[in-house]
Amino acid sequence: MMRGLIYCVHLYGIGHLKRMLSLAEGLVEDCEITLIQAGRNEKVTFLHPNFRHIGIPLPRSMIPFITNNEAASFEKLMKIRRRQLFTVMDFSRHYDFFITEQIPFTKLAFLCEAYSIMNALKIKNPNLAMISSNKGGAPFNEPGKSRSQPRKDEQLLKTLWESTLKELRANYDKVLVHVDPQITTLDETFVYFDEIREMVEYTGYIYPCSEKFASSKKRKKEILITTGSGIKGVPLLLSLLNVVPNIPEYNFQFVITPEMNRDFVELLHRESEKLSNMQIVSFLDNFDEKLRESSLAITLAGSTLINLYATSTPALVYRDLFDRGQVVQGQKFADHGIVNLINEQDLSPDKLKNLILETLQNPPKSDIDLNIAGVENSKQAIMKTVQEKRQSANQKSV
Repeated sequence: MMRGLIYCVHLYGIGHLKRMLSLAEGLVEDCEITLIQAGRNEKVTFLHPNFRHIGIPLPRSMIPFITNNEAASFEKLMKIRRRQLFTVMDFSRHYDFFITEQIPFTKLAFLCEAYSIMNALKIKNPNLAMISSNKGGAPFNEPGKSRSQPRKDEQLLKTLWESTLKELRANYDKVLVHVDPQITTLDETFVYFDEIREMVEYTGYIYPCSEKFASSKKRKKEILITTGSGIKGVPLLLSLLNVVPNIPEYNFQFVITPEMNRDFVELLHRESEKLSNMQIVSFLDNFDEKLRESSLAITLAGSTLINLYATSTPALVYRDLFDRGQVVQGQKFADHGIVNLINEQDLSPDKLKNLILETLQNPPKSDIDLNIAGVENSKQAIMKTVQEKRQSANQKSV
């Protein structure tokens, strides 16, 4: 039986973690899988005899060092983390493949930690298959601009992409891109795509079930509101608080998360005590089931886009304009009729109310069938990469 290790960093939301857990769950019938969760401690996992979940928590104190590029302080904390990891992880066992989620495309601050794991694994298995898991990345240029129109920070970005290219060529065998190329392709997000074209395989979106659910005829008169980790989307939530009393026939459920500002959470609770059609719910273990029950979802344009498509849930999506990935992905999903967009000018209570009612009466209709079989397709690609690596090693030894 093959043995693999998955390394996943998540700073705020848990979309990255849930994607890698879904991939691990698809692999464990044929492989022993260890997932190293290098991020905030979350009670999100699954149980299986072939699965081990190791957490090396990311203290909140480390995040400013990452965002402010305080290298010395950050490296001191990373050394402590590596000591923790090498205490709980047995690297003397044979591993066939190592998957780094988003690295080396992003999360470069964690490159040393990932590579310390890689080097330890290669002592036992020098023919370790190295695989980069890529969710689609972020555009090199601002939305709507061609590459002939340079950004102010283009040189910095170019340097980062050159570093990524160097790491891919030196250490990796395969890049799995978990998107449907009908929506986006890696050449839109990585300027040196031609140099790695042969390494790239599109898997489709990773979703726990590869089947799209038919639209439910028994949807409740509920509107589910979620903003990912909770650090974004406050303007949307504030506007919604003014809308709730004016659509009394629907029940509004606001999902709160640990990263939400505490004062804002208290405001939500105070408002919910005043309004009979507003409830506060904590993290949802049954998120997809809740989507299938809801008449409408109001979300950000992050990884939830796939859940909306897979559950056929009518949705309004608000894009964080400082997140280029959200801007581009949200627009493309809207262009294909999967969701409707909430733009900045729609945030006045009257406009937002009308947009909600219009979407409830005329839900968006997708004009595309997306590939959401990313779990199975990734599994096959991983197995093939390991076999090719073994064959190549055998040929060299002859």
